[in-house]
Amino acid sequence: MTLLNDPASVPAPMWAVTRALLFLGKPVQIQDAKALMSPVSLFGDATAAEKDTTFEWAYKTLANYGTLTVIDNTLTLAPAAQALRVEDYSLFVDFLRGAILTDERNSGLADNPDLRGPRDLTRALAWFLARDPFGPALNWDEASDEQSLRPFPAQPNVKPFSSSFRWDRFVYWSIGLGFAEPSVLGNDGRASRIIPDCTAAVGRTIRQLWPAKSRILGHEAEAALLRALPVLPGGAYSRELGIPGHDTLSPALSFALLSAAGRGWVDLRQHDDAPRDIVLIDPDTAAGRRRVTELVVLEEIDA
Repeated sequence: MTLLNDPASVPAPMWAVTRALLFLGKPVQIQDAKALMSPVSLFGDATAAEKDTTFEWAYKTLANYGTLTVIDNTLTLAPAAQALRVEDYSLFVDFLRGAILTDERNSGLADNPDLRGPRDLTRALAWFLARDPFGPALNWDEASDEQSLRPFPAQPNVKPFSSSFRWDRFVYWSIGLGFAEPSVLGNDGRASRIIPDCTAAVGRTIRQLWPAKSRILGHEAEAALLRALPVLPGGAYSRELGIPGHDTLSPALSFALLSAAGRGWVDLRQHDDAPRDIVLIDPDTAAGRRRVTELVVLEEIDA
């Protein structure tokens, strides 16, 4: 199921369905679940309630991405999803992010323009995260122009967004998965502006990879994060699409790590006697760069 077009859902209603099943703690008939989550009273009459597709698209998207199964008109959480917690939306996002970025669901990103599965979202994320989060935020009008000027080198005829509708879906998904944040300037009257701030995704991934007080060599931390988040510049999906790399960490990953340090999640250290280092883009330094040899996880991250 493609994620930037109908009939795919978006993270918020998908979480509502998952959370209800977690709370109930047992398989539920589809009609019973719909009556619980989309009652007629929300729509005014039964006809309007029947026409609403929010619930249907949510559970079908969840089924497509391994969160639940649909057998004999009954919704059942998949075994892996049963470990999620009713009060922990971030854990659900971690689960969903992992399901979307799997190799199995993203094969052939550069070989053909196939949009099945999450490929449309994966390509769009890789394109978007190649932008500079230190630069201006992006809205649909600007994205429409920029994607023509900055196509995928491996697929120059494939655009990340073929319409404003797909851009609007991308805004929901990129923010929902922790790869973007709304601009502090908010809505400019045409469309919401977002920036490629992937601090939440990077912070949650650090939490998944290493416990508090872990000390990781800088280059090993970089490699692990790019394996886990291959849509980042330098990651496997970004490279497959031909997006140019950097002689430093990408602006997106640099921004995320600096932000994580600013929030007290990690400490970015430099040891003069270390044999290897990584270089972050840091506009607050005189040289515009910052060398890091070690990442220390300071506390449990609640991104």
